[in-house]
Amino acid sequence: MPRSRSAPPGRLAPGLAAVVPLGIALALAGCTKQVQVKDYGSPLDGAGDRAGDGASAGSTRVEDVPDAVIDELRANFEKVYFEYDSHDLTPDTRSVLERNATILKRYATLRVTLEGHCDDRGSTEYNLALGERRASSVQEYLVGLGVRPEQLERVSYGEERPEVPGEGEGTRSRNRRVEFVATVHQRS
Repeated sequence: MPRSRSAPPGRLAPGLAAVVPLGIALALAGCTKQVQVKDYGSPLDGAGDRAGDGASAGSTRVEDVPDAVIDELRANFEKVYFEYDSHDLTPDTRSVLERNATILKRYATLRVTLEGHCDDRGSTEYNLALGERRASSVQEYLVGLGVRPEQLERVSYGEERPEVPGEGEGTRSRNRRVEFVATVHQRS
């Protein structure tokens, strides 16, 4: 009678290694959307296209993205905040953008509108231009981190959409920001 082999501690038995992913895929099949995903490797290992020519180390594949995951991705994008009358990125802002870039590189079907906002000081025209410069600074930094430019759009709302209405530096500092508004392009 043949002897059964057991897997080393922390590893699956040889036959189970193929069955477990199939079971997970079947369990998720009823609650997913099919989306086209460009696989850039793990966002944590720095793999992916940094040359901007569309080539990558990975290959195009279809990935099931459950609705809950899509909602979580949208919720995990962090806003970035700016100093008064500035579009310069601070070290804190860069850290936030690095986390957001990780999401964008992993889920290449995500399209993001970078919304530039300002506080209520300055003319409407000036604030619209400043909001655009803020969104542009964010876009340039993300592309430098390896995010594909076609994933990003910019818009400026100037002072028209405050996060927190009111006056005072605490309120105004919350209004000087760029927000990430994400959508997923579905496979046709």
